[in-house]
Amino acid sequence: MTFHLDVQLRRTKTARLVVLGIFTAAAVVLQSLENIAFPTTLPFRPGMANIATIMILSIFGFKEAMAVTVVRTLLASFLSGKFLGIPFILSFSGGIASTVIMGLLFHLTVDSRDFGITGLSIIGSTVHNMAQFAIISVFILPNAGAYNLIPWLWLSALTAGCLTAAVCIPALNIPVVK
Repeated sequence: MTFHLDVQLRRTKTARLVVLGIFTAAAVVLQSLENIAFPTTLPFRPGMANIATIMILSIFGFKEAMAVTVVRTLLASFLSGKFLGIPFILSFSGGIASTVIMGLLFHLTVDSRDFGITGLSIIGSTVHNMAQFAIISVFILPNAGAYNLIPWLWLSALTAGCLTAAVCIPALNIPVVK
C-alpha cells in the first residue's frame, strides 16, 4: 500500500507543498462539485473529497492529511457561499472526526496490512456520518425520530467508503516518479 513517490520528492519542502497543493485543489473541486450535485437536503453524498485525505494520509501522514481536510473544507465552503453556515459546520466536524480516526487506524493497522484502505475508508465515512448526526441531533434537530436514520447513514457510509477505496487503491499503486 505504498505510494510510489520518489523519496527525494517527499523530502523536498517545495515538492511536498506542491503535491499537497495539488491534492488540496483536487479535494476542493470534488467537494464543490458535490455541493452543486447533491443539495444539502439529501442525506447521502459520496464524499469523494475524502480520496485526497486517504491518499495524503498514505503518502505523507496524519498532519498533512489533517491540513488538507481543514483547508479543503474552508475553501469549498467559501466557494459555495456556505462558510460558517450549518453545511460548513457539518462538513468541518465530520471531516475532522473522520481524519482523526482514520489517522489513528492507519497508524495502528494499515501499516501492518490488517485493515486495508477499504476498511479505513468505510470507517472514515461512518465516523464522518456519525459526527454529523451527533451535531444535528444535539444542536440542530433534537428529535428522537432522527435515530431512525442511523441504519441509512451506515448504508450510505458503506457505499461511500467502498467508492472512495475503489479510487484510492489503484491510484496508490501507480508509480508517479520512476
